[in-house]
Amino acid sequence: MRKFLAGAAVIALTLPVAVLAQGNIIPPNPSGAPAGGGNGIYGILQGILTWAFTILGVLGVLAFVIAGLLYLTAAGDENRIKSAKSAMVFAIVGIVVGLVGYIVLGQIMTLLGA
Repeated sequence: MRKFLAGAAVIALTLPVAVLAQGNIIPPNPSGAPAGGGNGIYGILQGILTWAFTILGVLGVLAFVIAGLLYLTAAGDENRIKSAKSAMVFAIVGIVVGLVGYIVLGQIMTLLGA
């Protein structure tokens, strides 16, 4: 079972890289400015935050899937069911915190006029 989970995790983590290797998937802005906010500090921070939230989302969904597998394989053991449920709650809380952080940062950038 561990080999299967490890293989599934490797596949899940490498698929986004394979898609991004196909080329630039972000269309250029109509103004002619480079996608991602330009070359300034704002563009650099936006790129870093985009990657961080992407990784957070992938890890959150992966944690939720693993918690589901733990729940399915608990076989009626109350301790394992309880730990699987708490892992699901933590995965959901992590995804929600990441989404709230993304929304708050977007609003701050809008208020600052970036």
